[in-house]
Amino acid sequence: MLRKRTYPYPILLADSPSSRYENSTFNFNYEKHIEGSNFVINNISYEIYDDNINYLLNKGDAIFMILIKCPSRLFSQNFYGTNEISINVANVIGELEITAYVIAQNELINFYSNNFKGLYKNYKFIIEKYSLLAKSDSFKTKVNIDEEKNSKNFFIVVEKQSLDNVSFEFNQDSIQINLPSSEYQKYNRLKWNMKLTPIFISMYGVSALTFAIYGLFADSKNSIDDNLINNKKYEYQWFDSFCEKFREIKNKEFEIDDIQDNSIFLVSQKMFDSPLNKTIDILYKNNLVKKDD
Repeated sequence: MLRKRTYPYPILLADSPSSRYENSTFNFNYEKHIEGSNFVINNISYEIYDDNINYLLNKGDAIFMILIKCPSRLFSQNFYGTNEISINVANVIGELEITAYVIAQNELINFYSNNFKGLYKNYKFIIEKYSLLAKSDSFKTKVNIDEEKNSKNFFIVVEKQSLDNVSFEFNQDSIQINLPSSEYQKYNRLKWNMKLTPIFISMYGVSALTFAIYGLFADSKNSIDDNLINNKKYEYQWFDSFCEKFREIKNKEFEIDDIQDNSIFLVSQKMFDSPLNKTIDILYKNNLVKKDD
């Protein structure tokens, strides 16, 4: 919890002219990408050029914190002492602001640095727990719908008022899961709960992907060969993603014989990190079990 107030003591900033330190800087770097349905920040690194703050960090009296804000989604969250951050991409579509801080983890008595600037050189301070010690420049980036589509999240869930039951269809870019209106409204309110993601994938995703792959070759019947498979990979982005995962899991290319056995269904599960197994775990951990008599 970062204390929000006016600070009567020096704050180390990345921008030296505005900082109340001299000969000191705070730099923050990271990499970002879309992974599945998540926006991921990793390879996070910090550079603090101040002996006192580095001492506090090493001692555990201070900690790095990253604040990520997405105003368009009303999203704001702090992340402490981590080298990787993963956020549901739906929460951060739009403009993002990413800032690093150093926060006091304990009350600091006689807080002082040889790099204090000007009048502050003559003073020592008592710093309250959770107070700000350093702030990086704020980085601005953008997560848009195109980035989301370019990830391997190739499912689209839509409402179909004319349906009584779930149905699937597919095109070159995506696999569409059609839900009746009542089910769609419930899904739309539940989908933001990340704990339920394996349940949704086991209910819809695995079956939809299996359906689409069999449907892709339904008209070919006995005329399936490697050239046809390669052509389908080129035409259908989601099938190409499946074949990449198939090669990773099976250590071989997707072939004609794999359409005839159970490989498609098994790989579809592994592609989404075994959601059927995770669904059972979620239900069991939530005590949805028969009580002993």
